Amino acid sequence: MSNFTFVNEIDIEKKEISSDEHLCEDFMFFCRFCSKKIKSTSKYNNINKVLVRSNSYYCPFCIRNQFYTKRKKHILQLSFRGIIGYLYWKYYRAKDKKLYLNEIKDMISDHEKVGLQNPAFNYDPDTLIWFVDFSLVGPNKRQLDIEEINRTIVNILACFNLSEIITIPMNHKLFEKYKEAIDLFYQKRQRPENKRLLVPTFAGCGGVMATQFDYENKCRKFLPDQLVSR
Repeated sequence: MSNFTFVNEIDIEKKEISSDEHLCEDFMFFCRFCSKKIKSTSKYNNINKVLVRSNSYYCPFCIRNQFYTKRKKHILQLSFRGIIGYLYWKYYRAKDKKLYLNEIKDMISDHEKVGLQNPAFNYDPDTLIWFVDFSLVGPNKRQLDIEEINRTIVNILACFNLSEIITIPMNHKLFEKYKEAIDLFYQKRQRPENKRLLVPTFAGCGGVMATQFDYENKCRKFLPDQLVSR
């Protein structure tokens, strides 16, 4: 087992680890913007220091897309982990298996293809996070209408065939959770409940949805490396 030590951002700032390269080989850090867990190396620390010019650490994806700059205030992070995690744990890992793992993987692939058809949507497959650029959305002629964002959300949701798999009397509520947060961010650049990531779940959608299901750990925190066969 690797002897990695997990340190938070405050520890990094106080100890100024990046100033001593030989100390930068054995720890993991979490991206300041998307919270992706990254293995640190001396080479990457130098790249981060040169480009970001601060003690804050960002993953290569966020640096590549300049999410460490003022641009990030226009970026809404959202994910469909709430659906993916639920389908995996309740329909694949269940005793009475109703979905195959490849079916879930195909849904993930389809939702990526559909979402990327909208140029305002960027995607990191390592975290299943979408980054929606609201600087491209607005009333101007060279901006997209907000309804184009909502329409893309609807098209992505359709990739999971929820109406055929899950009985949800109030299935419109899942979309409404996305729409409400999207409208709030569009109008005020305010993130849902002051969180960085929007991950709606089936909680509160009614029907046969498990009331005691661990939505936080099995849905909101679901990552691709959890898609293992059994």
